[in-house]
Amino acid sequence: MYTLLRKVGIASWGEIGCKALMWVATSALFLMVFVGTADALGPQLFGVSFSGGFEWIRFLLILVVWFNLPLLQLRRAHIQVDIVTRRLPFKVSRWFDIITGSILMAIIYGVLTWGNFEIAQYSWSVKEYWEGRPAPPVYPVKMAIVLVLSLCLLIVIWQVTRFRQKQ
Repeated sequence: MYTLLRKVGIASWGEIGCKALMWVATSALFLMVFVGTADALGPQLFGVSFSGGFEWIRFLLILVVWFNLPLLQLRRAHIQVDIVTRRLPFKVSRWFDIITGSILMAIIYGVLTWGNFEIAQYSWSVKEYWEGRPAPPVYPVKMAIVLVLSLCLLIVIWQVTRFRQKQ
């Protein structure tokens, strides 16, 4: 099965998980468009309002933004300005990339994970809910953000150790 997955372009089990999160984000984007359209056109065309449209769009937007992050980090596909590093020698450019692209990202992901864990833990303890008629809970979404950030941190650490092994 792994050979079949490799032929379709999935190189590792980590990438399988990241692509699964990407598909969840893609599905959430599709649902977000559907909910937004139903919320806008429902009262105009059918005289029926879609209750909780704003809350669901907010929830789906969180999935769209955060669930794509691990695949971006795995592929190192973040936007970067390399006008200076293109002119440096290859080894210097590579070390600069490791320092800014990996070590700095590990610090950023670590701080974001720690800060969001504190927020998610508080949200879990008070059983926080969004306002609105359906009133979906907030704490599962906040915990999912912490898990995604932890995954990104693990990916960065793996990338740094893989670079050290190649040296």
